[in-house]
Amino acid sequence: MPSPSTRLNAPDEVLLRRFGLVRVVGGAAYTLVGLLALVAAGSQVWPLLLGIPILAGFTVAYLIRSYRYPRTMILTSLVADAVVLGVAIAVLGGS
Repeated sequence: MPSPSTRLNAPDEVLLRRFGLVRVVGGAAYTLVGLLALVAAGSQVWPLLLGIPILAGFTVAYLIRSYRYPRTMILTSLVADAVVLGVAIAVLGGS
């Protein structure tokens, strides 16, 4: 068992709730930008739209399970954000 000084504390409920709100607002902003890009550039930006259900799924999973598994859900949601934003950068930077 690790010593108390090296043990990581779990985030409290206020921080988990705030991070959930940031996820919801960020997902809404990504959806809006993706739809605007679809209108502006047409079907060339279809990979951006794949990120919308991925972000929505991870946001719902985060909101449901974050109080029980706080560190795991924060880590997996940040990895999902990194993958979706990496694809978005690759699509926009390559086109």
